[in-house]
Amino acid sequence: MFQFSRNIKAIILGSIASILWSSVFVAGRYLCDNMGMHPILVAFFRFSIAGIVSILYIILKGEIKTLKLLLEKPLNIIFLALTGIFGMGSSVFLALKYSTAIDVSIIMNSNAIFVTPLAFLVGEKITFRKVIGIVIGVLGCALVINGDLTGIGLIRKEYLKGNILAILAALFWAIYTVSGKGLVRKHGGLVVTSLNMIVGSIPSFFIVIGLSELVFPLSKAILILIYLAIFPTAIGFIFWYKALEQIDASQLAPLQYLVPVGTAIISIFALGESLKLTSVTGMLLVFLGIYLSTMSKRSFN
Repeated sequence: MFQFSRNIKAIILGSIASILWSSVFVAGRYLCDNMGMHPILVAFFRFSIAGIVSILYIILKGEIKTLKLLLEKPLNIIFLALTGIFGMGSSVFLALKYSTAIDVSIIMNSNAIFVTPLAFLVGEKITFRKVIGIVIGVLGCALVINGDLTGIGLIRKEYLKGNILAILAALFWAIYTVSGKGLVRKHGGLVVTSLNMIVGSIPSFFIVIGLSELVFPLSKAILILIYLAIFPTAIGFIFWYKALEQIDASQLAPLQYLVPVGTAIISIFALGESLKLTSVTGMLLVFLGIYLSTMSKRSFN
């Protein structure tokens, strides 16, 4: 009974985290496109504030000693920060400037498909089922980018730039996932992510300072930035890693399917975006591809 209640609590925490993450794409699209904020500025505010909040949480938990990881593994943290925070964060907000929140969310959350071939490069086994999953997932992404069910040549040029940037963001996050797996398993995901957010904000800071068109955000934008940093980023990651302490990653991972679904629902009402048949079809193919390429053989027994 106790184990069952722990599992329910973990699923609730993971679901809340996924729903919060779905709002990132909507808030980012609104800030970068509707309000004209520079994507790098949005990324800087999001991760610098979230990093500070997360580290304060670690300190309040009495686990300040875990932060010495930055001194013990500086090169590892710098690499992960440059790929998973600076690279991914900059790419995803740039993508949201040029494409819809729905499409960027679908493509970005296809990153698990790219994890498998990257993991193969570092010695992990790849099965035929996983290869099929990768192919299906990539076809799903291609369909979202193409924007048309009738022919692959009819690429929707209006959103092409943004969707390509979303693919880049997904690749950055896949590299981060594969490269950081050992460090996360040994030292904990929250500690690693918190340090990465602080370190990854440093290059964003210098770019922001050098922006000639830099305009400090208006009061409405500041409120959205604070929400973006604290709720889907700091609280979202805290809830996700708290859930991981109670159930296996294989049980928790499928909850990430809620992210593009949540983004679609919020975007329709908040941004007036429309959910196209191509996006829905592409999203379903991406989900199937992720399932086939990440689920263990035991899942089929």
